[in-house]
Amino acid sequence: MPRIVVIGAAGTAQRRLLEEALQGLRAEGFSVEGKPEAGDWPGFFASLRTGGLFEARRLFVVEDAARLGPFPGELLPFVEGEEASSALVLVFDGDFRKNLGKALLDKVQVMRGEAVPLWGGRRVDWVREAARKEGIDLDRAAASLLAEWIDDPEEIRAQFPKLSLASRGRKVDTGVVEALCLDEGGRDLLRLLDGVCHGRENDVLTALAGLRRGPSILPVVTALHNRLRLSLYQALLSPGEAKTILAALKARDYASRIAAEAARRYGSEPLKVAVVGLIALNGAEKRGLGKGWNGLTLLLLELLAASKRPPAR
Repeated sequence: MPRIVVIGAAGTAQRRLLEEALQGLRAEGFSVEGKPEAGDWPGFFASLRTGGLFEARRLFVVEDAARLGPFPGELLPFVEGEEASSALVLVFDGDFRKNLGKALLDKVQVMRGEAVPLWGGRRVDWVREAARKEGIDLDRAAASLLAEWIDDPEEIRAQFPKLSLASRGRKVDTGVVEALCLDEGGRDLLRLLDGVCHGRENDVLTALAGLRRGPSILPVVTALHNRLRLSLYQALLSPGEAKTILAALKARDYASRIAAEAARRYGSEPLKVAVVGLIALNGAEKRGLGKGWNGLTLLLLELLAASKRPPAR
């Protein structure tokens, strides 16, 4: 009778865990005999009855296993452990406990999708730890950039082979992440956002030249507004108040840290003008009345110039 492997995850995490489970079972001599779209518990158990001593170790994969319904208690004595000559891999999108029950779960291997923090320092810590398990030493700024730029944890994991080859045992910094993990448009947008916050005029103009080739100005305006809004809060409020607001907005660690540089560089008044200007530009563009890339360039140059002017008294 079979051993059972249960996978509980959704999306790309589900695909990764299934592949990991199959790799492990194949290494033990199992071969996938089928991925049936129909069947029931008794039918699968009957199909996977252990054959002769020298027969191949057989394996069924049941995707969308919730369709099987509750596990019949009378089959519990027939579930074996790692010594079994057949296996049943059950794939669930979400909670599988109501289908399988505690008695069965105590006898099977369970592979769950991990709960990855969505924002803040805990997400950055998760990225660094996941990279460390792959032998990659990510510095915190590089991990923050990955955590901000890529939402899907599995997409973050997909960057690790490239980073491993590039690092060759050395610490990975933001330059490596930017070069390998962002596409051309992403690199230009990051260069623009960071260039504005750090007051680097050449970076801003170079990035704008690249971004002009994109289909729309609106995503760029939105990204700038999101970044400079964080700067404005940090310029206007006390550190404690700003931290509370940024937490409520679920601002990513990297964005918050770089935005703080803009708050120090420009102060609240120039940032107010820039944020209001971006809101107005966004509305005008949506109505077909905006000044386009020229208007955005002018707005950013005005902000950059503010860092060179002495503060008002």
